[in-house]
Amino acid sequence: MRCVGLVLLAGCVPPGPVEVWGSDPLAWTPGTEAEDPLADHRPDDAACPDAAWQIEGQVLEVQSGACRHGWFVQEAGSLRAGDVLEVELWHTGLDAAEEAQAHAALVLGGEVLWEAFVDIPDDPRVWSLTLDLPSDVPEGELLGLHLHNHGDNVWKLGPVLVRR
Repeated sequence: MRCVGLVLLAGCVPPGPVEVWGSDPLAWTPGTEAEDPLADHRPDDAACPDAAWQIEGQVLEVQSGACRHGWFVQEAGSLRAGDVLEVELWHTGLDAAEEAQAHAALVLGGEVLWEAFVDIPDDPRVWSLTLDLPSDVPEGELLGLHLHNHGDNVWKLGPVLVRR
């Protein structure tokens, strides 16, 4: 005798992550002071020369020794309320000649989605962020990383992904 079985499994599998922006997920550029919703944090010596930041692999890397205040942007794709942004941000050990405080923020369409104030000195740290979008975001809005830090430290932002 030969037995034949049929097994049906039902369930929902969420779609995989999709890049937030369109054709180039590495299109980070320095934003202007007028575009920075946290420009009041900008010190007088806020220069951030091109040599102080780079795209390494799929990661935006900022050297805060030469870039005490950075505002990096790119245009976001069309996003809907309920979409979830997934991103990792991390820094090496933070050190400075004097105690200070660093500030990092992710901004979308002029609204702060997430921010952290970090006392310096600090050990290396990683934030694995999951950010729910409360409202629709039209294509072309700016997605930005605001960063200010004292001392010669390194900050890195991984690819920003959206889960629908």
